[in-house]
Order: sequence, then structure tokens, then C-alpha cells
Amino acid sequence: MKAMSILAATVVIAAGVFVVGFPAKHALAKPAHSEAEPWTFKAGRGVTLSEAAAKALGIATAEVQNADMLPEHEAFTVQVYRAASENPAADGMALGSFFLPAGEEKTVAVGQAVLLRGDAGEFEASVEALPPAPGGAAEVLVSIRDQKSALRAGSFLVARLGRAGDIRPGVVAIPRTAIVDSVRGPFVYVQNGASALRTPVKLGPVQGALVEVADGLFEGDVVVTSGASDLWLIELQAVNGGKGCGDAH
Repeated sequence: MKAMSILAATVVIAAGVFVVGFPAKHALAKPAHSEAEPWTFKAGRGVTLSEAAAKALGIATAEVQNADMLPEHEAFTVQVYRAASENPAADGMALGSFFLPAGEEKTVAVGQAVLLRGDAGEFEASVEALPPAPGGAAEVLVSIRDQKSALRAGSFLVARLGRAGDIRPGVVAIPRTAIVDSVRGPFVYVQNGASALRTPVKLGPVQGALVEVADGLFEGDVVVTSGASDLWLIELQAVNGGKGCGDAH
């Protein structure tokens, strides 16, 4: 089987720049089942996909690493004042701003990455400037990556920020896209040879696109970051009667 593509995640935090990388991992072993079968499932081994099935599902993986996390706490409303479509020279960047209470300006820094959320989805942004504002408040100007021009002037987004003093050093972290929520609790799919094995996890704080894993994973594990929900549906189908290569039991 061809190696699953690797997702890279980068986060920049206040009090400096910190990069969390998810580097390429060695190729997965070739599955033992026939390529005529799109998938197999076996308890204790997990889901095994054919090369064509993995490609069709857009499977991607990332290696679990230790990271310094800055948990998100406070939420602020960001208003877009210039859409990306209004400034073609800005290369797909919209502009927005929000205000911090007096004395809170030290909780953010120019260059800090901020993940914004709204009705149009999630957007990566970075702090551009911290000009003084009337009444002692601090205005935070942010540039927002909006390649599809989904945001309009006047749109509102939510930014969640952490405090530099709350940094949690050296915790196990993975992309949030690896998490599958179910009535059984959150879990991820971990590379197990040529297969992907469902593994329950206990989650900690969130920082942007990353989430801390308090229990269930170790540094060096490889998790599925794109297509995990599809693997769960395949496993459910296998357990509830649909079998791949006669292995679903």
C-alpha cells in the first residue's frame, strides 16, 4: 500500500514562536488481503484498506508528538472590516479586529496565531498590531486567511485566547481532526502495521487546531487525521453484519 499522506500542523503561541510539526512517517506495510477487497476488519487489528480505498477516502495521518500547549479560555468577538475580495493585492487575506479589556494587552503578541470560528467555518489568523484604543482598551488587528473569500465586511467570528502563564509544557498533542466523538466517548484510529486500530483517548485542553491527549496515546504513535469517521463507519458495518474478507468478528 502506498504511504498515507502526512498532515502538517503548525501553531504559533504568545511569548514567542513555537512550531509543532507532524513530520512524514514511514510507509505503511502492504495489506495482506487482496486488492479486490476494499477493506477488512478484525478485532484487535483494526481496519485495513486497499490502496484504492485509502485514496478514495482521502486518508491522511500525523505522528503524535510532545508540544507546549497554551489552552484556550477566553472568547472574543472579531469583526471583519475588510474582506479579502476587497483587496486583491492582499493575496486572500481579510482584515478584522477585536478589543481586549484594559490591562489585558499582554495576553497576546504580534505574530501570535489565532483560530477564528464562525458560520462560514474556521479561519487561521495572526495578530498584526495592537494599537491603543479609547478608554484604555487595546484593539487587536488580525489578518485572516480567506482564500475562498467566504467572509464579508461586517462578518463576525469568535477568537479564543489563552494566557501565556497557562502554558502546559511537553504534553501529548494531536490535530483535532483526528478525534471521533461517539456515545462511547472520543477515540482515534492509530496505525497498527498496515491497519488502523480504534483507540479510546482522554482529551485535555484545546489550542487552535491541536488538542492535548491526557491518556491513550504515546509520542511516536501515528493517528489518522483525515478519514477517521469513515473508518468508524466501516468498522460499524463490519461489526453489525457487513464483512470484509470474512474478518469481521
